[in-house]
Amino acid sequence: MSAEAGAGDGARLNKFGARELIGGYTAALVNAALLFAAAGTLTPLAVTWRGWLYCLLFTVWGVGHTAYLARRNPELLNHRGQRKPDVRSWDMALLLVFGLAWPIGIPVVAGLEIGRWGATMPAWWVIPGALLYVFGLWIFTWATVVNTFFEKTVRIQRDRAQHVIDAGPYARVRHPGYVGTAAWCVAAPMITGSWWCWIPALIAAGSMVIRTALEDRTLRAELAGYEAYAARVRYRLVPGLW
Repeated sequence: MSAEAGAGDGARLNKFGARELIGGYTAALVNAALLFAAAGTLTPLAVTWRGWLYCLLFTVWGVGHTAYLARRNPELLNHRGQRKPDVRSWDMALLLVFGLAWPIGIPVVAGLEIGRWGATMPAWWVIPGALLYVFGLWIFTWATVVNTFFEKTVRIQRDRAQHVIDAGPYARVRHPGYVGTAAWCVAAPMITGSWWCWIPALIAAGSMVIRTALEDRTLRAELAGYEAYAARVRYRLVPGLW
């Protein structure tokens, strides 16, 4: 979805936004707890350093992203913290798959391989993995800052007078938030060194690709001006490819 840059300027956090803010902080703790509980150890660092690096990147983003969004687009946090009634059933199913694969499946599987099975992915994979992870977090944060309609669920936000905007990353692809999400999912196995982690990572990323296709079809059919926007910005996720 698209929105105006700075659309949240002047707004303040309400109780729903505060809940979303706190959720961003606690998600990092839950992620680390799942990973190291599955690993069964916090030490030695020679074994667990890649797990610590993954948790550090997740924590820095989780805290930094929500804090930055609270300053730049608090209106979005207010809406992301609320349950909406007009959500598509297929979206709820995809979110369930994503929720099981990413915030649960990735840290648990990575932890098991790091601490119990012995991760064998070469250490040099950390470098492209960390770069891809940071890229994903950056583009996701950029998309949420400029898009005050970037709610958690797919719906046509008639209650908020939703309209098409092509600011920021939306000038290049139509769903940059999903680009960022898929990128950090795919980066997780490379950072943690877990071969088995590719399974939940690809499931999570794949669910976002499917969600992109279904959401794009919904927007074309129901959001005024989106068809013309899609004609200008031809690609959903990857310029030159799709």
